[in-house]
Amino acid sequence: MSENRFELAVWDREQDTILSCRDYLNRRGKDISWSPAASDSAINLSVAGEEWLGDEWNFGDLQLIVTELEDVFARLQRDEVAILRSAVLSQPQVPYLLFEPASGDVIKISMFFLADTDLGAHFPIKYWSNQDPQKLFAHVIENRSTLLSDSAAGRRPKELPFPRPELLNALTDQIALGQEVVKLQDRSHLI
Repeated sequence: MSENRFELAVWDREQDTILSCRDYLNRRGKDISWSPAASDSAINLSVAGEEWLGDEWNFGDLQLIVTELEDVFARLQRDEVAILRSAVLSQPQVPYLLFEPASGDVIKISMFFLADTDLGAHFPIKYWSNQDPQKLFAHVIENRSTLLSDSAAGRRPKELPFPRPELLNALTDQIALGQEVVKLQDRSHLI
C-alpha cells in the first residue's frame, strides 16, 4: 500500500472525527445511519506516510470541493498549476492548496493563506459572478514564495512531493466518491 494518500472525507458527527468518503459509503446503512453535513468536509493528505491535513482543517461544502477538484484534475493533466480553495464561506481567511507540476513526474502540494480578504474570497473556478479566477492565479504565481514562506499558520504542507500518476488516480477516484456522497447529503438548508 502506498504511503501517499489524497482522499476526501466527511465529518462523523457521532465520533467527532472525520471519515473518508469511501469508508462512509461502505458503512452507510450498516453501522452508520447519519447523513454528512453539506457544509463540512476534509481532505486526508499523507505524503511518505505523514498526515498533513486530516481533521485539522474544515474544507467546507463537499459539492464545491468536488467541482474544484475536477478543475484541479484537468489542470494537472495539462501540466498546469492548480489551486483548491476551502469552500468555507463564512470565514474571512481560509486555506488554499497549491498543486505545482515538477520534474520527476511529481506534483508539489503546498498550503497557503491570502491576507487580502477581497482576493481571499476568490475561487480558482468561476463561482461568484463578479470574480475572475485568473486574478487569483496571477496573484498566487507572482507572490508564490511569499505565500509559501508565511509561517503565521503554523505547521502546514509545503512543496510536498506527491507522485503525479498516484495523485491523478486519487483525484479521479475521489471526485467519483465525492459525487456519490453529495447525492446523499441534505442540502435543503443551503438553498
